[in-house]
Amino acid sequence: MKLIFLCPGQGAQAPGFLNLLPKVPEVEEIIQEASDVLGVDICTKDTRENLDTTYWTQLTIVTATVACGKYLIKEGFCPDGVLGLSLGSYSAAILSGAISFAEGLKLLEKRASIMQKAFPENYGMVSIIGLSEKEIAEIVRELHTQEYPIYIANINTSSQIVISGHINNFSKLKEISLLRGASRVVLLNVKVPSHCPLFLPYVQDLLEFSKSISFSDPSVPFFSPMFQRTLYNAQLVARDLIENMANPLNIFETSTLAYEKGFHTSLEMFPGKTLTNILRSFLFDLNSSAVSEFQAENIISSLKVRLLD
Repeated sequence: MKLIFLCPGQGAQAPGFLNLLPKVPEVEEIIQEASDVLGVDICTKDTRENLDTTYWTQLTIVTATVACGKYLIKEGFCPDGVLGLSLGSYSAAILSGAISFAEGLKLLEKRASIMQKAFPENYGMVSIIGLSEKEIAEIVRELHTQEYPIYIANINTSSQIVISGHINNFSKLKEISLLRGASRVVLLNVKVPSHCPLFLPYVQDLLEFSKSISFSDPSVPFFSPMFQRTLYNAQLVARDLIENMANPLNIFETSTLAYEKGFHTSLEMFPGKTLTNILRSFLFDLNSSAVSEFQAENIISSLKVRLLD
């Protein structure tokens, strides 16, 4: 059995979610380290008001994901590979040993700050279900303007595509998509236009900051939705973390690649379930679980049953 850890991105957050983590030493150590690095009690930052900002959303999700992963590894659930969605690539890099938690959190804090300041309002992301990438690309071409830009950001499946851009275009995007056969159009709980060229001017700032950060080769394969390939060296993992905010992601191709490489068991870290649901929609033989599907006090016993089933 080859086990891949899935690390969630924005949208998995909910007010008070850090308090739902298991009360165990491994979790408490990560919570304390995050608080020390950021100079604030991280457990006070998962309020509804704070989670309305991409800044605190990113920092709290990665803290929760890494805390969950460290706990599972201590309990013997060691990943043979990692895959992260968007900011989940930071969690994946940390859990693979490509970067320390403290250094990863510093780099993420810079990323989150850049993204928050660049687009503090009027931008976001929309998921369209039921149309192909080609069909959605045509709609994007029709609606995209310099004043109200929109772009294809994520390819989750062959018929679930995510758009990033200005919210003034979203109502028209929904109307046209539904008229052309989409089954659903959903505004995501993401406050910035991630994974599109709007962030290209800001990549250099993050690159300069990253020069003070130490990276190592990952100890397990790092599956990159940005590169759509498996990464094994520090330089490419660093590029993923620095550049993915400005580049589209392809979860469909990357997760299919992982499955073809023998990763037939997946475990999504708290607090996410989106990646698990995406993979279940087309990798029908995948033995998939998400930590958030279980009660905190029963995580280990439940996983032993699920993963050995």
